[in-house]
Amino acid sequence: MKNERRAQREVINYYLKVYEADSGEFLGYLADVTREGAMIQSREPIQPEHDYELRMELGEDLAGEAICLKARSIWERKERNSIFHSTGFRFTQVEEQDAPKLERLMQSYRLPVPEKRGTVVRH
Repeated sequence: MKNERRAQREVINYYLKVYEADSGEFLGYLADVTREGAMIQSREPIQPEHDYELRMELGEDLAGEAICLKARSIWERKERNSIFHSTGFRFTQVEEQDAPKLERLMQSYRLPVPEKRGTVVRH
């Protein structure tokens, strides 16, 4: 499958739980995120080509807020010798009030990115 990602993904350093908003079903943990989509790791496979409303509770660092994003599952795979399934989602709708929360999530929970010379920077 061709990689169509245009935005730099932010790898998350916090086990942020992701739920299906309507049912409250636990889907998995946020692994990385961009303004356009996310990857979730889960124990059970998540079927591609389905629409979801994803809900994430952002934790005390972000005042315990929740964010809800409409998304479509695009792909699913399980790496060899892994217990987790990875699923890629594309956000189909980000409400105006949730866009700043998404930015804060990316800023607060991302891992430092190492530069070529061995230094570590945060974007």
